[in-house]
Amino acid sequence: MNSLAMSKDIENGYQLYYDEQHDEPCFLKCRSELFQHPFTLLDVNGYIIDVKRTFATSPIHVVLPVKLLALGITIDVMVRDIQNYPGTLSIYLAYFEQWALVFSLFYFLLSSLLSMIPLAPQPSPQENRAPFMVCLTWAVYPLALLFQTLYCFAYWSLVYDQQEGVESLIRPTLYLTMMKNFGILVTLIGEGQFVNRIPLRFSHLIIAEMGLAAYIIWTMLHDATNIGNPNRSNDSINLFLNWSKPNLLKESALESFIMMAFIAPAVWFVYYIISWPCRRYMPFEVDGEVVVDLPQGFIGVKLTGKPPRVTDIMENSPIRSEIGVGLVVDTLTLEDGEKCYQLDANELNNILNKTSKSNGRIMRFINHDILPLTKEPSGEDEVLVRLPAGLIGVVLTGKPPRVVRISENSSIGDQIREDLVVDTLILEDGRKYYQLDSTELIHMLKVSSHSHGRIIRFINNDVLSLTEEPSLGDEVIVPLPAGSIGLKLRGKPPRIVGISENSAIGDQIREDLVVDT
Repeated sequence: MNSLAMSKDIENGYQLYYDEQHDEPCFLKCRSELFQHPFTLLDVNGYIIDVKRTFATSPIHVVLPVKLLALGITIDVMVRDIQNYPGTLSIYLAYFEQWALVFSLFYFLLSSLLSMIPLAPQPSPQENRAPFMVCLTWAVYPLALLFQTLYCFAYWSLVYDQQEGVESLIRPTLYLTMMKNFGILVTLIGEGQFVNRIPLRFSHLIIAEMGLAAYIIWTMLHDATNIGNPNRSNDSINLFLNWSKPNLLKESALESFIMMAFIAPAVWFVYYIISWPCRRYMPFEVDGEVVVDLPQGFIGVKLTGKPPRVTDIMENSPIRSEIGVGLVVDTLTLEDGEKCYQLDANELNNILNKTSKSNGRIMRFINHDILPLTKEPSGEDEVLVRLPAGLIGVVLTGKPPRVVRISENSSIGDQIREDLVVDTLILEDGRKYYQLDSTELIHMLKVSSHSHGRIIRFINNDVLSLTEEPSLGDEVIVPLPAGSIGLKLRGKPPRIVGISENSAIGDQIREDLVVDT
C-alpha cells in the first residue's frame, strides 16, 4: 500500500524546518558559524563535538608520540633559527614569522598536554562549553594556522627570490628554510585536522583576525617610537608595512585592509571546507527507540536526508524533551491508522504539513547505529494503536497476547484484525512493557483504563519478531517506597552519582544510570 495515498489533504499546516538539498548550503553554514560562540560544543548541524576524541584521541600510545614529534620538530626549528640568526636577538620576536613560530610552538605544547593529562568528562548539553585547556588550545590553533599560512605564501612568492634584506636571514640552510617556511604549516594541518580533528568555524576567524590586528598595531607602535631595527637600514620590522614614512601610509593601510578583509577570509574558507567533514561528534545516547505522540501543528524539529535525521530541535519544540539530535525517524503512524515507512525528509515534511491538525499522529524515532529501519510489511503485519480511555473491546489470550475476538463496538476494531499479537505496551507515563502474557496485559489495561496516552504495538508474529526487552542494566523500573530513597542525583537528565549504604532501592540500580520518567 502506498503510504502517501491515504494522507489527508489539510491546508494551512505548519512548515517543518527542512532543506531540500538534505543539508544547509555552505554560505548559510558560514553565516551561522560566524555568529556562533567559538567554543560551544553544539555545532550548527545539531551534533555535539566529542571533546576527548577531538583533542585527545586514542590510541594514546600512537597519538602522543605523533604530537611530541610535532612539538620536537617545532622546538628544533626555533633553536636552529635562533642559532643561525645573524641579527640582533633583542629584536628576534618582533617579526611576523617569529609570531607564527611561537603560536605553532604554543599550540603543539597544549595539544601534547591534552593527551598527557586526564580530560574532564564531556560537558553536558546544558553546559555546552569546552573545558578551559581545550578552549585555550582551540583558540591558539587558528592563530598558528593563519599566521603560518600567510607567512608561507608571502615567503615563497615575495621574499624567496630577493637577493638582499630579510632573505639572507632566513635561508641559511635548506632544512631550516623548508621546515620554517613550509614544514611547520604541513605539520599543523596534519596534526590539527587529521589527528586531532579540530573544528574550524568562521567565529575562529575572528580570533585569528584579532591576532593579525595585534601584529599590525605592533608595527604601527614600532614605527611611531624610537625602538628601531638594527637589522635593517630603514628601521622597519616588516618589508611591506611601513608607517614611519608619510608617503607609504596609504599603501600600508591598503595592504593591511586587503590582508584582513580578503586574503585571510579566503584562506580560512579553504580550511573550513577541510575541517567540516573531519569533525568528531558525540553519539546520541539512546539504546533503541523513542515513540512520540505528535501534537497538532508545529513540532519544531529539523530533519534532513533519508532516513530523516534530527539535525536541530528548536527551543519551543513541544517534543524537545522526548528526542535528541542524531535520532532518525523510522515510521510515522497517522490518526486513521495509516503507517508510513522509509520516508525521506521531503516526503515526511509533506505528510506532516497535510496532517498538521491531527491529534493522533505517532512518530517512532530510533538510534540508527543500533536499530535497523523497519521494513514496510505487507498485509498490515504491524499496527501501532493509540488506545482511548476505557475498554477496548478486544479478547486476548496466551503469551504473547493474541487477538482472538474483536467486539462489534470495539474502539480500535477498525485498526486491527484477529490473529495479531501484542508486542509492546507503552503507558501514558512513558513506561514500556515487553513480552507480556495476556493476564499481565489485561491487568495493566484495567489499571490504566482512565488514561488517553497508552500505545499498543500489534504485529503478525509469523512475519515480525517480538521486541526484545532491554537488559536490566539498560532500563530499570523501580517502585519507590515512602520516605528517603538514599540517592545522590546531579545534572539534567538527573544522573545517579552516589548511592547510600542504607538506600531502600540500592540493590535494584547502579551509579551512572539516569532518571527517565
